[in-house]
Amino acid sequence: MILLFLRLILTLFLVPTYLLGSPKHPTDPSDIRHRRALLWSTRMCRVGMRIFGVRLKLHGRPDPAALLQVSNHLSYIDAVILSAARPALFVTSTEVRDDPLLGRITRAGGCEFVERRSVGGLAGECERLGRHLKHVPVLFFPEATSSDGSKLLRFKPAFFTTAIAARCPVQPLALRYPSVNGEPFTRANHHRICWYGDMAFGPHLIQLLTMRRVDAEIRYLDPIPWRDDWDRKSLAEEARKRISAALGYPTN
Repeated sequence: MILLFLRLILTLFLVPTYLLGSPKHPTDPSDIRHRRALLWSTRMCRVGMRIFGVRLKLHGRPDPAALLQVSNHLSYIDAVILSAARPALFVTSTEVRDDPLLGRITRAGGCEFVERRSVGGLAGECERLGRHLKHVPVLFFPEATSSDGSKLLRFKPAFFTTAIAARCPVQPLALRYPSVNGEPFTRANHHRICWYGDMAFGPHLIQLLTMRRVDAEIRYLDPIPWRDDWDRKSLAEEARKRISAALGYPTN
């Protein structure tokens, strides 16, 4: 209970600090304030990791040329961990934007919002986001939702329109949580990290704040080089195959 109380106090202090201290994101991604805001988010996410008791291990490194990164998605804490590892422009849904709390936090962090429920609209918006790749790294969760960690969901090909428009390599990332409270991550305790389906946010956050330690790993996989014959479906399938293999999931 003492650990939970202390983390609640620190979290309640961190959120206003994050919101008030974040530089305003200009609409032009070439504006230097845009990069400063991403750096601010990274610094605050590193503080957030300490509050959550997360120990992060990195394998490999980001490829400077592969400004578009894609990762599997297990929980809301994924974005904190990935942002702590490298400043990046996160792309999330308009549903998150419309949430009273998460919307304010993600807007302060400079997230871009897309309407994922319309395939045609999503492809158009992702093509628009290609212009950001000239200035800052962009990160997608191509599953478009979080999972229970038992398998990799199908990737939405529309997300890869961004890479097609920018003609840039794509770097897949494999994110996993090897252990929770010193115990291996299994079907018995996966719900302590994974947030999916109709799980309520508040009770899950409280449970996460009671964890003494969470181990996380990010594996930067070899980038998928740009080819003139790539299309968004081929890119999505190749990225999913690489992440599935790295996580030990079936690749079909």
